[in-house]
Order: sequence, then structure tokens, then C-alpha cells
Amino acid sequence: MNNKRLEKTIDFLTDLLFPKFCINCGKEGAYLCQDCRALMNISEHQYCLCEKPKVTSTGKCTQCQNKSLDGLYFAVSPQDQILQKILYEYRQNSVKDLSETLASLIITHLRLLDNPQPWEDKKLITVPTPKDKIKKQGFDPTLKIAESLSEQLQLPLIESALKTDFKIKKKVKGKKLLLAGITYENNEMNQWAELLKQNQAKEVWGITVTRTK
Repeated sequence: MNNKRLEKTIDFLTDLLFPKFCINCGKEGAYLCQDCRALMNISEHQYCLCEKPKVTSTGKCTQCQNKSLDGLYFAVSPQDQILQKILYEYRQNSVKDLSETLASLIITHLRLLDNPQPWEDKKLITVPTPKDKIKKQGFDPTLKIAESLSEQLQLPLIESALKTDFKIKKKVKGKKLLLAGITYENNEMNQWAELLKQNQAKEVWGITVTRTK
């Protein structure tokens, strides 16, 4: 039995023994049922990097040109109550399978944009997760989302580059990157983008589930 078939068999048995329930309404079948997903307002627009973001088609407005990121893709408003429930279960209760749900929200956002396939010709790289968070959750929450994005969008994933400085330039030089995180936090993500640019990355775009308020 090959690995893919084994994984499907394990997933089937897991779902059979431990059925999933919608985090919002409790309906059996999935962590986010179709009815509750339809209640979420997944963004059809791209916004600039300002504290009070404005719709933009270029990634940045005139006020945030000094940011290291070339732009940001985020799927859902931080005020969305269903998203907050999902993130709580993912972060606090370590529900690993929610990585696929969160990745699917990002992918829906990307496909709703006027710019078709904004991930084209880019590679994924992740914002590093502190070791204490990985230990607490039992997995790397950002990496799990990036792995799902990589699989579903057929995007190469550059692993561990930001954890080992001496390898960064070799891995990112001349490349267009999607810097994956869970939440866009202004200073943190821009600092990582600055480091990537210093190591000659051609472009660095943030890609997250949401952003800070």
C-alpha cells in the first residue's frame, strides 16, 4: 500500500471513529460546515499594508511604500466571529486538521481576486514559529497551513530557510516569494520580508488567514 492510499485509509478510519463537528454550529461532518462557511465574508479584494488598510490593486498605497513586503493577501477580516472560533481551536486546542480549513479560506480569497492566480511563479516560505509554541501544540501551525497551500496550489515550499541564516541567500536569491503566516502583524512580517530582501529575494508578498485589527 503506497503512502497516499495509507493516508486515505487512516483518514477514513479516523473520521469513522472520531467524527468531526462544525466548530460554529455543531453539525456533524466537518470542522466548518458549508452553511457556516457561507456566513464568512471571504475578501474579494487586496488591501494595502497600512494600519487602516485601503483596497489596492498594486499591493501598497502611497503611505506604505516604505514597507519591506510588496503586498499582502489575507482571507478574512479579524472581526469575523467564526474565524476567531476556528483560530482558537487551532491554536489553543491543537486541532491539527484545521490547517486544511484555514488554507482553503486563503485559496478561496486568492481565486476571488481580479488578478488570476497571483501565486503563479512564486514559492512559499513560512514565518518561523517559536519553538515553545511548536512544543505546546505538538506541531508547527504555520508550516501545516503552508504545506496544505503547497499541495493544493502546486507551489514549491522552501522549508527552514529563515531558521538557518547561512542557507537563506542560496534558497531565496532571485525568487518571488509568498511569506506565509497565520496573522499579519505589521512589524514581524515586514522584518522577515526585509531579511529576505537583504538576501536578494526578488519579491516578498505576505499570505495569511487574517491580519491584526
